[in-house]
Amino acid sequence: MSGRKSVSHGSIVLLDACCLLNFYAAGCCEAIAEALGCSFVIAEAVSKEALYILRKDTAEESTAREAVDLSGLIGSGILSIVSLAEAERTAFLAFAGQVDDGEAATCALAIHRRLPLATDDRKARRLLQAQAGAPRLYSTIEVLKIWAEYTQANAVTLARTLITVRDRGNFLPPRGEPLREWWEAGISALKE
Repeated sequence: MSGRKSVSHGSIVLLDACCLLNFYAAGCCEAIAEALGCSFVIAEAVSKEALYILRKDTAEESTAREAVDLSGLIGSGILSIVSLAEAERTAFLAFAGQVDDGEAATCALAIHRRLPLATDDRKARRLLQAQAGAPRLYSTIEVLKIWAEYTQANAVTLARTLITVRDRGNFLPPRGEPLREWWEAGISALKE
């Protein structure tokens, strides 16, 4: 395996609901955490938002929801759920007027605990980048690219993982995403 792309600020990366659902849908949270050299933390509000991923029912060609069960990730130590401290609640209230509760809580944690954060929410990213001492931000695609490089995922594994994130996590990279071409090339490696 190639070298780990270790995160700064210790061994914790915060996840918002979108990234949590994407990595959960991919089915490789443990490998992603290993590739980053970290464990993941989510705000309590995120645990209440990240309830379902999509399940593709090939027999009926319909899409249904599948409940997210975080107990295995929590039990393995890969994921922790935290509550906001008093000082973080003030920041939460400031952010909550501009983004939903999960993003607001995650932003408050990132600022006060000076932790890196994985989020695809454009507004949350802009709000955080405007803060003094803004945290390191990761996107779903950036994290998946780090995972792919670390695990030396072959073209088929990469394509299947990206397609699973797209279909079950209901994720499409935004226009202007610097790694969008990497995503599209990775998916095109496997004929659907």
